[in-house]
Amino acid sequence: MTNQELLNRSNALQRAAEAVQTTRMRYAIQKNLREVQALIEPYQETLEQIAEEHEVESLEDPPEGFEEEIEDLLAEDGGDPDVHTVPPQTLDREDEKGTDLPMDVIAGIDWMIASE
Repeated sequence: MTNQELLNRSNALQRAAEAVQTTRMRYAIQKNLREVQALIEPYQETLEQIAEEHEVESLEDPPEGFEEEIEDLLAEDGGDPDVHTVPPQTLDREDEKGTDLPMDVIAGIDWMIASE
């Protein structure tokens, strides 16, 4: 999985963490988020090094070569997280008030919903 894909999963998990209500879903999301964030750490460290090397002060006017290095870094393999899955039925009883999860949240975490 590329660093970009890991960042996308991290963002999706963070959005989902704000929306879910049940303990089972919160547990699965937090477990997956910890796993993904651990894989992102080397990316973040390398990003900081690249920013220091290029003396980046603002992303609005990045120095020459900076964007290319970032694109290469995003395309690098960051590893594959161990995914904690949940059964689809978990989504059926998401909220005690009867509120379903928004579709954009479900779309972001569909990779952690086990197929039947």
